[in-house]
Amino acid sequence: MEALNFLFFWLFLYIAIIVLGIGFFGTLQVSGRMKIIGKKFLPKNIKNGLILVANHPSMFEPVPLGYLFIWRMIINPFKWFPYSAPDMKNFNNIWWTIFKERFVFFPRGDSKGCLAAFDELVRLLKKGRALIIHPEGGRTSTGRPEEMLYSKNGHPLRRLKPRVVRLAFQTGATIVPVYVKGTDKVLPRDKIIPRFWRKFQIRIGEGFTVDGPETKENVEKWNNILAEKILALADKD
Repeated sequence: MEALNFLFFWLFLYIAIIVLGIGFFGTLQVSGRMKIIGKKFLPKNIKNGLILVANHPSMFEPVPLGYLFIWRMIINPFKWFPYSAPDMKNFNNIWWTIFKERFVFFPRGDSKGCLAAFDELVRLLKKGRALIIHPEGGRTSTGRPEEMLYSKNGHPLRRLKPRVVRLAFQTGATIVPVYVKGTDKVLPRDKIIPRFWRKFQIRIGEGFTVDGPETKENVEKWNNILAEKILALADKD
């Protein structure tokens, strides 16, 4: 019965990938509602894992970010359907049921639970899996003034939690920076139904790996480099 449930889940997920991915998000892209720039920077070989790191304007962008892997998912969904590391409070509900197989929840306030989730991400990356993560610690707009960073043109980003860099140190995974614009208009904080007539943009930057020992100073250095790379993407038109 367990094996049957597993096969049913993946069959349902595979159909959903084709319908939602190619049909819906493909239409958004062709119509100009969704613009993807820099897709060439997504590495084809992710032997040591891939961490796609993006800002977090809304609750919506985790879904279109998954679309970046759509053709690879169709060929091999077990390998290329990306994992995500959401907060349990916001994403452990019926709306996200279809994706829960690929969620590694971080329970805020539970240090042991967060440590176990971190260890699971290390295990997955070492198996050559892809991970989408938003290291701001919440949506950008909810950041306190002292948490905020800004690009030269004034685009916001909260100070990043060091989790991504620590994952990269422990796995050798490639970090790919991404800046998302406009999804806060697609799904504002006080809305449940997305406004798909609004335009949004996903800009992907060139990937990199960290080096040196995993010291506090090195983690801070690479965390700052990551934030700078994300903010540099924000200023590109």
